[in-house]
Amino acid sequence: MRSDRLVRLLGLVVTCVLFQELVLNQLAFHSVHPDILVLLAALAGLEMGPEYGSIVGFAAGVSTDLFVNTPFGLTALVYALVGFGVGALSHGSAVSPTSYSLSGHIKSSANNFSWWRSMFVGVVVSPLAMLLWVVLAFIIGQPDMFNTQFVFVICIVALGSGVMSVPVSRLIHWFCFSKTSLLAGQSH
Repeated sequence: MRSDRLVRLLGLVVTCVLFQELVLNQLAFHSVHPDILVLLAALAGLEMGPEYGSIVGFAAGVSTDLFVNTPFGLTALVYALVGFGVGALSHGSAVSPTSYSLSGHIKSSANNFSWWRSMFVGVVVSPLAMLLWVVLAFIIGQPDMFNTQFVFVICIVALGSGVMSVPVSRLIHWFCFSKTSLLAGQSH
């Protein structure tokens, strides 16, 4: 694992946490808002594989857990599983050597970027992550997480993830694969 890529990923997580807290949480509709951090975990897994997906998911989940009144670590576990799962399915690793790969190994070039793949992952995986979160909350003794508003939450998260998926995927490429330094604007 490259340390410079890891530092860039952590910078991306911090950027997305700030965007979530300062912008998206203010766009709540009936107390429900889009979630960029679960999308970030899923797309990191899609773009960079299960290892980076799980690291980004864990960091994004811990960051989320700091701001919400739910069992600490639950969101980190769910987001790490999401990042790892999407990465394993899309890259064909950690499943089986002959498994079907949804996207193959993605290189750092923009030519391999597919907007529909990012959007599909965002719209499908984000609601599944919310469902996993509710199931795990129920298992650890938080049955009130599943309520009548849950379907509405899933719809808002899916819609928000669909809208944000392409820009977030582009941010991942820029933060992690750009040959330009983020701080100095110079090539490596």
